[in-house]
Amino acid sequence: MVTVKVGAGAFQRAASLNIRFHVCVLERGIDRADEFDSHDEKGTFDAVA
Repeated sequence: MVTVKVGAGAFQRAASLNIRFHVCVLERGIDRADEFDSHDEKGTFDAVA
């Protein structure tokens, strides 16, 4: 079963950015500047599955 959490609250945003950082930057070696851009600003919606 997959649970999807979508939101723009501070907790959802922090959780989403933390997961992306650990998986994409640390584990896969993607440069931080390539993973995070101008679309990653306060007020955007994040979805974590």
